[in-house]
Amino acid sequence: MEGADKEPKLHSAVYSGDALRTYVADSGFLSSKRRNCLEELEDYLRGREKRVMGVCGLHRTGRTTLMCQAIDQLGLYADSLLVICSAEDSLTDLRPVLCEERYRYLFLDDMDRIPELEENCGFLAEELAQSGKKVVLCGGDGDELIRLKAGVLADKLHLLKTSYMSFREYQRLFGGSLEEYFLYQSEDSGERIREIALKYAEDEENGPDLSVFLGQGGRILKAMDALAEIPENGRSYHTTFTQPGLIGSAGPVSAYDEAQMREERLKDIVVTDLLKDPMVSGSNVIAKYRSDGGEVFDIVLINKKNRRCVAIRVEDTDRRAENQARDLTDKAVCKELQEYFGGRLVGRYVCYHGPAGRAFKVQYMNCTEFLGRGSVFREMMEKLEGN
Repeated sequence: MEGADKEPKLHSAVYSGDALRTYVADSGFLSSKRRNCLEELEDYLRGREKRVMGVCGLHRTGRTTLMCQAIDQLGLYADSLLVICSAEDSLTDLRPVLCEERYRYLFLDDMDRIPELEENCGFLAEELAQSGKKVVLCGGDGDELIRLKAGVLADKLHLLKTSYMSFREYQRLFGGSLEEYFLYQSEDSGERIREIALKYAEDEENGPDLSVFLGQGGRILKAMDALAEIPENGRSYHTTFTQPGLIGSAGPVSAYDEAQMREERLKDIVVTDLLKDPMVSGSNVIAKYRSDGGEVFDIVLINKKNRRCVAIRVEDTDRRAENQARDLTDKAVCKELQEYFGGRLVGRYVCYHGPAGRAFKVQYMNCTEFLGRGSVFREMMEKLEGN
């Protein structure tokens, strides 16, 4: 590759110093808006963490962009090395250049191409990371990194995941509406998900027709943040895609008509947003709830410390109707919910497309404002805290 500093006998492109600066500047990645997770990668590079960092996510979710932006933000080109890996080079071949003392920051892109990666990657953590070098791995669909995390590198590898994008981040990056977010999926993500599911289903009894939600492929997709598990009654789980445009595109959906499918997708978007928000999920239990009589609350949040809880119905409409609040105001149903979770119900909400306000003894909140963490959302969180 022209402009690369090539070590003898290496087929991989190796960049450092001015060659790396030029590569990053010419890549076009610096013109892209920064993902929220860039800060996590920057913290790793500047911190004292002595593990390997793996940038893991579906195709076209900005992994290489993230890495190049981090290199640019770091600005220490003389101390940094970028390797675009070739299938013709093993880690044994790359080891001499990776171990050079002058390089403190090591970035390996397309690392999934490296032959016998699992068998030979131990020194990246045990020698390089432990000696103070920062090692960032990127490449493939992310399943290779998941396998390393589950196996040879285990607690020596930290994964930075790019597959999930919240509505707030989507709006900041693209300025899109909630309706556009409904349709969002990264390019080719559906095909990549199916490929991963089929790849790992081949070794299982049910064969390659296995649902993407199940088996080893499903476990890998969950670990990549491509799938999310939504607790139901705090015990069983409902599995969904994290990318809104994929929700409802696989699995048992034949019983739903188009309107029901939209509403189920909206519910999954709202619940997934809460589950993936560390500020919310860190201090609260999040679950769907179905009572013995069949009444459903789409979201129940329970504060882990004080057991205060709120119940939420999600409606794909901009109109208020009394039946939306029926279960939320049913004393017997609410009592059953409180006894089930051992909590005290302090708020009842309907999340819909219309304006915020009170009606039918419940609080209405707008979906877009809720996902954007508007005033009603903040008031709800304060109720949970007891403020």
